Amino acid sequence: MVQKYLDELDSLTKQLEIVKLKVQAINKEENKLGWNMTEFQQIITITDKMEPFKDLWNTTLTFRSEYASWSRSPIFNLEGLEVEKRHKNMSTKMTDLRDMFEE
Repeated sequence: MVQKYLDELDSLTKQLEIVKLKVQAINKEENKLGWNMTEFQQIITITDKMEPFKDLWNTTLTFRSEYASWSRSPIFNLEGLEVEKRHKNMSTKMTDLRDMFEE
């Protein structure tokens, strides 16, 4: 399920990149004609609003993968400080995202 959301976000990101290239071409033509360049603010807004969701699903996927590794590996093979650091980083990221989504 998580991978499905990431795939959809990747697809949207690729589509937005194509749109951004078209916007650049339009702006280039507007500049040649001496017109004010159109800002296409919605493209920027959409891109900005997608970013937290990408972070959410990427962090979720990373946690699931690493948790499986942590819980199935012999305990003496784990680097305790590295596991703690990675877990803390993911926990902080998720807390920040939760706070952002609550706003």
